[in-house]
Amino acid sequence: MHALTTLGGVPAGQVRYDNLTPAAKKALGDTKGAKALVKALLLHRHQQHADVVIGIRAALEAGTFNEDVIALEARKAAQAAGRAPTVTPALEPLISPRPRSRL
Repeated sequence: MHALTTLGGVPAGQVRYDNLTPAAKKALGDTKGAKALVKALLLHRHQQHADVVIGIRAALEAGTFNEDVIALEARKAAQAAGRAPTVTPALEPLISPRPRSRL
């Protein structure tokens, strides 16, 4: 597979975060590779883990480590499984608003 050669030999069936770092750095350079990896990992804030892993695999198979490609493939995987493409947790306010006094 072209992606395995290009991205440092990450087996597509065994995507793990500890072997993605050298692949991203080899493909993009140290700084850009680290930034791309962080952006890809931050996808977990809005997408399910399994979908992100599918996105990473698809991107590696396509020979890229672009976080936009990973996000797109993750959304496609969620939709194919019949799930919402994004997961947004319900946020609670950090500080309750103070009731206004009526004068």
